[in-house]
Amino acid sequence: MALFYVYMRWFREGDPSSADSGRQLLTCSSRNAADEFFRALQTLRFPDGRLWYTFLERRSPQYWSYDSVDADPWNTVLHVLRSHPMAPFRNRIMSQVLSGASGGDWHPVPISDQLDWVHEGTYFIRNKRQPQLYWYYSGGSIILVSDTQKTKFRVCGTAFAKGERKYLIRSDEVEFRRIDESRTSYLSKDPSSNTVRISYDARAWKFGDLLGGFSTTYGGTGNGVFELLKCATDGDGDNWELC
Repeated sequence: MALFYVYMRWFREGDPSSADSGRQLLTCSSRNAADEFFRALQTLRFPDGRLWYTFLERRSPQYWSYDSVDADPWNTVLHVLRSHPMAPFRNRIMSQVLSGASGGDWHPVPISDQLDWVHEGTYFIRNKRQPQLYWYYSGGSIILVSDTQKTKFRVCGTAFAKGERKYLIRSDEVEFRRIDESRTSYLSKDPSSNTVRISYDARAWKFGDLLGGFSTTYGGTGNGVFELLKCATDGDGDNWELC
């Protein structure tokens, strides 16, 4: 997976100095690492129980705003990475303080044209290396992969309440639901054939299963459509993304 970059800026209502200072550039080992870092920041606390961040908001996957009770809020990301609870991220996230509005070099980053992946969001699902290939439900029960058709799914974290805005990370259990019918149906797995199918029985997957958990095999339809297959061996499938 490619490196992923995030602008993270300090913002404090009523404090004009936050308009021109407190700008950070995060270099992340992947998009997933960035999302997992954001989730960890949401609940990070000082030893006395206070939340580290009093304000934390995503304007897009690559633009975050924050405020903190840290006495040095413009350097708070560096302080966070030095803290013991965040030690697992030190080899996945690098932080650089950027120049303020008064001048200095600016660092434009590669823009990733991706959506935020949120609980209860609706998405198409495509192959990362062959983005013309999408998950497609044509009726019946099986899920196909097509370069001409696609089906939208609602992705719901099983641990989150209805209406709760949560950004999905690899460890979350999720359901993939069809959204175009009155009775909810779910992405499921046929244990006898290992194919991925539609069922009225709810099944939870790991959100991280999109990375190596699904593969394709030719279905013999003669029109470029493939059956979607759940890999039996961990991680040896294709990588898929929500779009």
